[in-house]
Amino acid sequence: MRKYLLALVLILLGQCAALAAFSTYQEAYTSGNAKVKAAKLVEARADFTEAFSLAADDVARGDAQYALASTYLKERNFTQAAAEFTKLLGIAGAKPGVRAVAQSQLAGCYVGDKKYAEARAEYAKLASMPNVTVIQLTAAQYYTAFCLQSEKKTDEAISEYGKILLSKDALTAYKVLAHGGIASCYISQGKFAEARAEQEKILSMSNITAANKAGALLSIGSTYYLYEKKHAEARTELAKILAMPDAQAAQKSYAQTYIAGTYLAEKNNVQARIEYTKLMEMPEALPAHKTAAEKQLKALPQ
Repeated sequence: MRKYLLALVLILLGQCAALAAFSTYQEAYTSGNAKVKAAKLVEARADFTEAFSLAADDVARGDAQYALASTYLKERNFTQAAAEFTKLLGIAGAKPGVRAVAQSQLAGCYVGDKKYAEARAEYAKLASMPNVTVIQLTAAQYYTAFCLQSEKKTDEAISEYGKILLSKDALTAYKVLAHGGIASCYISQGKFAEARAEQEKILSMSNITAANKAGALLSIGSTYYLYEKKHAEARTELAKILAMPDAQAAQKSYAQTYIAGTYLAEKNNVQARIEYTKLMEMPEALPAHKTAAEKQLKALPQ
């Protein structure tokens, strides 16, 4: 009997040792990060959970909790990530910068789950938090507008996007996004000229990237083509993208697809065939566009 009890004690001690795999917070935290890099997220969560239990103060607990929450974000499990970021925000002594990022990520989780009202409420809390950066506040402003747009509250969305354009601190990238958001709102309202005017404002901005320029031209051209049926005007704008050496491959593929579509809509089958053939020969053409072009070429009369 005594031998049996001794064996049982040894087994239990072994299990405890297995459960306490690390002797220090740093060991557990470092191991968790290594497993994240190896895409072993379930195992990483176990390490971060242990790091949390070994943490000596709220600063360390906040870091471990943030790392744990982020593993769910990597899996796009927004509901669980939101729950974990909420726990972090309950750690009063966590680093202010970590708490600010967690607040932003929590709001982003609600966007991911399409809970737009909840997202807007969380973004609003950022403004009163310490150690919040201008970029974080601008991003919160952009996503607040995006949420309103997603809720089909387009007038309110336009107003919120406009606040970014009025900010002297907002980065050019966010101002480009704001103009694009306003243009999208106008399209949904059937205000196509106003939508094109917003994209023209992007083209007049300094320091925009080639992708920004091509994106604005694509939006102008597609508005002419898809909504206003002004095919000649669409082709003029879309041709500018094809002439750009540094436009993105996808942007060129869409431009050529739309150009071909304008001729098809005009029942100009000869020119449509020429343009779809160009698309088939384009190294930048997206596979889906090539597949659609091939079908159109087969359907066109000889």
